Amino acid sequence: MRAVRVSEHGGPEVLTVEEIDRPDPDEGELLVEVAAAGVNPVDTYFRDGSYEPVGLPFTPGVDVAGTVVEMDDRVEGFEAGDRVFGVGIGNGEHQGAYAEYATIPTDRVVHLPDGADLQEAGAAGVAACTAWRAL
Repeated sequence: MRAVRVSEHGGPEVLTVEEIDRPDPDEGELLVEVAAAGVNPVDTYFRDGSYEPVGLPFTPGVDVAGTVVEMDDRVEGFEAGDRVFGVGIGNGEHQGAYAEYATIPTDRVVHLPDGADLQEAGAAGVAACTAWRAL
């Protein structure tokens, strides 16, 4: 699959598109086909080294929306084909959403209502949480 990767810290020029293996979901995770990923200031902090990722190379992208492809056998409440939204994945603990597929722990993902737009949902996470806290 294609993924945007950071192999060294720096400006936007360190972002590269690479072919990498599609991830497999670990215990308690979903594999999601990414429809949209948010671009947030925190993603630039991981990229430039202000927030150190667990290891390089790294796929950024903390917010994601897409469709469940598969999941760990012990996952309950989700099925292949479900439309979902997740936040807090590209934060050093997990690879991020700037890829064709992403694994997401179930405690960081929710179902999207039928009328919700995947692109809008992919951009909502950090921005919506920031707005909510400000209120």
